[in-house]
Order: sequence, then structure tokens, then C-alpha cells
Amino acid sequence: MSIDESQIRQYLLGAMGDAEAEQMDQRLFHEPALAEQVEAIEEELLRDYHCDQLSQGARQQLDSRLSVDPVLRSRLEEARAFSSAIIGLARPAPAERKRAAWAWLWAPGFAWAMVVLLAAMCSWLAVRGSRLERRVVALDAEKARLAAAASAAAIAPQPVQFELSPGVTLGRSDARVLRIRPPAREVRFVLDIRARIASGATLLAILQDPDGREVWSGRAAAAADHVDFTIPAQALPSGDYLLELRMASNGGADREVETYSFGVRP
Repeated sequence: MSIDESQIRQYLLGAMGDAEAEQMDQRLFHEPALAEQVEAIEEELLRDYHCDQLSQGARQQLDSRLSVDPVLRSRLEEARAFSSAIIGLARPAPAERKRAAWAWLWAPGFAWAMVVLLAAMCSWLAVRGSRLERRVVALDAEKARLAAAASAAAIAPQPVQFELSPGVTLGRSDARVLRIRPPAREVRFVLDIRARIASGATLLAILQDPDGREVWSGRAAAAADHVDFTIPAQALPSGDYLLELRMASNGGADREVETYSFGVRP
């Protein structure tokens, strides 16, 4: 997404909205070309401020930034020192103009201007280096955050997979038993479907306890011969359960498709 100079000036003067300014901060971390453009315009703003070429409103906005930003104040002092040095070089003293063409090189005024100029350049380079260092640190922190997030996702506990076939009566010895071990947080149920169901049909799954009380319900899309969905492990304390699949309908009663039973044990 392109950005014009007027928007950058608004950002530098603090006249941009909080949301837009936050987006700009993020872009500066990831777009070196934009960061260089912003720095160049900031230097231009500081020169205009020093030469009193800003509008009253822009000057007041920059004054507000200067009052809270020591780095920006330092850059303004560098601009002033640089400008003074250039002026000193461009305007030698009258007495110096009468000397031989090479004599002005040894004039105290020229030497002092060169010292100021070199000091300003060193200070400018130091600030630029500091800004670059802060940007590198910020990028390293962002990389570390992304790496930590990727690592956390890689080691996140996987759901326990539990497969069931229909027709097993609740409480029978051959009923399937589910055991949930930490750190599992979810159970992925994979239910065989023997009834004829169109692939992609929406089914309603209802989990009940032995007394017929609903414990959990959810909707899932059926495949050709099975359906799968996840249930939070905390919704499955030890006990016996009945799981019904019903065909969701619009306006009418849901039609029972399959029934499953299983037990959860420590």
C-alpha cells in the first residue's frame, strides 16, 4: 500500500490518528524503503523548522513532539550545528578575504567551522546508528515472538482421537471406553455412519448422560461414511454417555440417524 508525503508529514507531526499511526509503526519495521523516506522527510521538517519555514500549525505540532522526544531534539540541534557550520564556511571574515587564496585554510574561523561540522556529522551518524540499532532490536524481538508462537503451536497438545460405530447399547461390556490423559484438551470423535447420508449434509450431534440430560451438542458436516467433530475434554468427566446423530431440518423435527454409546474412565 503506497503512502504519500502528506501522510508521512502528518505522522511525523503527530497529526495522524492512533490506529493509522500504529499501522505506520508496523510498516516502518518491515519496509526499509518507507523508513528511509520517513527519515528524509523528517530531516526536511527539521530544516524547515530551523529556518522558520513551517506554518504556525505545523510548528506548534512539531514543538509538541520536540517537548517529549529527546532523540528528535538531538537531531534538531545537529541540523542547527550543521547549518551554522555551512554558513561559517560560506562567509569568511573580511580580513581573511584580503589574504592570499590559500591563507584562508589556516584561518581560525575556518578551523572552528570544520570542527563544528565534523562534530555535527559524527553526532548525526551516531543518532542514525542508534535509530538503526533500535530498529534491529525491534525486528529481533518480533522474530523471537513469532518463533515462540510457532514453537508453542508445534508443541500444543493434540486432540485424542476416538472412533465409534453405531448400535452398541449403553452399559454393555463391549462398549468402547475413552481414556483422556493430560495434557489433552479436546477429543476428536470419528463416527461411522451406516445410514445413507449425502456427503456434506449437516448433522446434529447430541451428547447425553445415562439420565438423558444433554451434556453437549454441536453441528458437523458428514463425509461419505463418517462424521467427525471435537468435544472439549472438560465436558467429558468419568461416566457413561449416549451420543446421537440427527439430520438437521428446516422447520421440522430432526430425524435420528445413528446412536452410539461409550464410557469415559480415568
